[in-house]
Amino acid sequence: MLKTFALILVVVSTFTLSNAQEQSSFTEKVDLKTRLLGMSLLGGRLGVVTSNEIRFLQVTENGLKEIQSPVGLKTGIVLRPPSEFKLLEDSLALICDEYNCRIGDFSAEPSWDEYVFPTELPSAAAVSAIFTKASVLNARVVGSAKSTILRYGEDMKIVARADDMGATTNLTTVLAFERDGYSYFLGSAKRAYEPDTLAELADHDTARKFAMRLTRVCNVDGTNNLQSRIDLALACGEDKENLEEFTVSTATYDVVNDRLVLLAQKGDTNGVSKEDKICSFRLPSLVQAFENTWNICQNTPPMLSSKCKYRRKGIGNESSGPNCFIHAHHGGSSPYDTPCSTYNNLSPSEKLGNCDLVKSKTTSYQYAWLEQFQPFVGEVLARLPSVGRRMAVSLALAGPSAAFALYNDGSLIR
Repeated sequence: MLKTFALILVVVSTFTLSNAQEQSSFTEKVDLKTRLLGMSLLGGRLGVVTSNEIRFLQVTENGLKEIQSPVGLKTGIVLRPPSEFKLLEDSLALICDEYNCRIGDFSAEPSWDEYVFPTELPSAAAVSAIFTKASVLNARVVGSAKSTILRYGEDMKIVARADDMGATTNLTTVLAFERDGYSYFLGSAKRAYEPDTLAELADHDTARKFAMRLTRVCNVDGTNNLQSRIDLALACGEDKENLEEFTVSTATYDVVNDRLVLLAQKGDTNGVSKEDKICSFRLPSLVQAFENTWNICQNTPPMLSSKCKYRRKGIGNESSGPNCFIHAHHGGSSPYDTPCSTYNNLSPSEKLGNCDLVKSKTTSYQYAWLEQFQPFVGEVLARLPSVGRRMAVSLALAGPSAAFALYNDGSLIR
């Protein structure tokens, strides 16, 4: 007996930005008789992917209309979660699964370019990828034992990678996008709040909390370990001093309004959703937060950063400066992290920009990727009712007041 999964459309008429929110909706069902693994909205075209084909639909005022015959995936490909799916142009699509990413061209006979993940990353648990304007693929791959950011060259081979610290667990990745020469990756992680552990305000176990994080990497970073990487913690309308543990389950980049829109979920220990929120972050403000993070570190002498460990005792303002909440993660065979400071101990006239780190010639105070632990707080657009054990797996905007949310039971809510 064929198990069907209906594509469910719930049209939300408004996203009200104030706390007093009023929403009205109507629901429409489109039965595609198959389980949906991902979706992508490009202009008025909605693409949905199943385990073996891509379906293309047109968004109209009256709902959705299928506009062409389904396109089968490459022979031998059976797509399984996790998956990444993006419409790049009318005839191009990016698809990733647990072993690799592929770019398909459907303008004539379907053809595929394949980008294979490293063998030490068997069976990825989550993948996000972006195919840049320079035709370079950047992928965020979360594995069961290791996770990394990969950059591929024109020959579809890996040219650079940035591995995560081993102490970080429960990593997820839900979105990758490009803006003004940078690639961005959005996800969640459970890690110690290093500024507090360094100052002995908490031990590593009690300080381990979930956090939503936006990662930025320069597209022209010429280093082999992507040292331009910066991680920025995000919060969804919460007080910075009283943060709750939310994870981002899905998100989209709204190019027209230059904003990041995400669906944050707070679950209990049994995995049942207690609260879902849709939040918005303006990209110009996020970009400024990344620039501030970089500049704070470049303007902090190494000797000053060493005083961050005294923050618990309140010894002067230098022990709680803004640099104390930004840590530099050093990789290699013996990874470690420290409060950030100016790299290479260079004079102000010699300091390098975030995209110029390949020009570094010294080995003292080497560059490392940065993590800003103080979160950037976004704006709550809507608070959603509890959805039980369902998890949102994909989000796409349809104009300023409506969104598609695909859940892991195969239902699509608009």
